[in-house]
Parts: sequence; structure tokens; C-alpha cells
Amino acid sequence: MTPVTPAEAPKLLSIREAALELRLSKDVLYEMAAVGEIDHYRLRGRIFIPREAIGKYLKASFYPAKRQFFKSHRTNLSASRELR
Repeated sequence: MTPVTPAEAPKLLSIREAALELRLSKDVLYEMAAVGEIDHYRLRGRIFIPREAIGKYLKASFYPAKRQFFKSHRTNLSASRELR
């Protein structure tokens, strides 16, 4: 087995670092790891998340916004202003 150089090693983020990057709480990230929603490694009781896993999670989570929501929201705002 050949040793892995630091440049070849995956960039692992602590829960705190990953939570800051995703703008989530640490508790939410711990829960995501526990249910398998995001790939992670455990090392001596600590959880590490590969940077690639964050990208993979974001790609799987995003979906296009529905324009209908924004149209109905504006209509509701206009109606509420007229009632004043």
C-alpha cells in the first residue's frame, strides 16, 4: 500500500467547520450524519465530513424555485396593503 500524500488526501472538515460552511447548527449536522444524510468519517469518536460530501449534499438538495410562489406572495402582499 502506497502512502497518501497530504495533497492527495481528502480535505476533511470538523463538524464545526462544516456547520459554518453550510450555515447550519452543529446539532443539525450531527443529526444528518447519524441518519446517513451526509457522508462522514468517524475517527476516535470525532466526526469528519469530506469537502466533497458537502458539495454532493448541496447538489442533491437544491431544486429550482417555483415562480408561482413568488407571484402568489406578491399578490397576498398587495391584498394586505389594500386592506389597511
